[in-house]
Amino acid sequence: MSSAQRAARAQTSHHMPQAKISGLNIGPSVVGPKPSITRTPSNPLGAMSPKSGVATTASTAGVGSPSSGARGGSFTKAALLEKVAKLIFNKDKTLPYRERVEVAIFKGDKVLLTKDKDSEKPGEMWYGFPGGGKEGKSFKATAEEEALEEVGVAIKDLKKVPVEKTEEGIDDRLDRAEKFRGSRTEYGVANYDEKDKSLYGHDDDAVKYVWKTKDEAIALLKQNSRDASSRIEVLEKHWPKTSPDSSGSAPA
Repeated sequence: MSSAQRAARAQTSHHMPQAKISGLNIGPSVVGPKPSITRTPSNPLGAMSPKSGVATTASTAGVGSPSSGARGGSFTKAALLEKVAKLIFNKDKTLPYRERVEVAIFKGDKVLLTKDKDSEKPGEMWYGFPGGGKEGKSFKATAEEEALEEVGVAIKDLKKVPVEKTEEGIDDRLDRAEKFRGSRTEYGVANYDEKDKSLYGHDDDAVKYVWKTKDEAIALLKQNSRDASSRIEVLEKHWPKTSPDSSGSAPA
């Protein structure tokens, strides 16, 4: 490579724009020389080589959902690109989906929405339902546990509803990206029972939440940067006709 070519490459590497991949920020500080790609008959798309000589690291910006907090690991740029390439280039279609559960919790004429900073819309909030991975647990156990851990609420009258969402792609948390091809979420509805702080904040899962009427909740969900159509469907089709404490009051 001539000195002029090396100078041009160096100039380009310092002015590449910031890239964002499903909650993952890759800033200019981790952008360097293009890694070499090795192609073989069994792997025509090629595998990225970790020979980019980059000393800095890239970290995940979120965990699972924007409401979960930042707990991802750190990776060198080369390792990061290889993990991303495996999923983008569709090498691992044999991997399973991560099975998840989310639950809409009702109290009077309101529903509980979790809230946190929207990782894809700076300065705005992201709304959802308590939920998380089943990790071998039953639907009921997962829904009850996630409600306790995330919002400190015990639920009752849990019912699974015929709404399901499957998402392909890269998990925001890279330690799961190698294990799953995407996620499959089942939804349930339940009534508020009582406050229960016995598991609140376990595994750093505590999040803020608000109680909203049906119309208010749907309006907030529509503002999310990510598709919320499944959650909206739960509210539109499975809002309880009557629920405990019909006076409409909701706990703080």
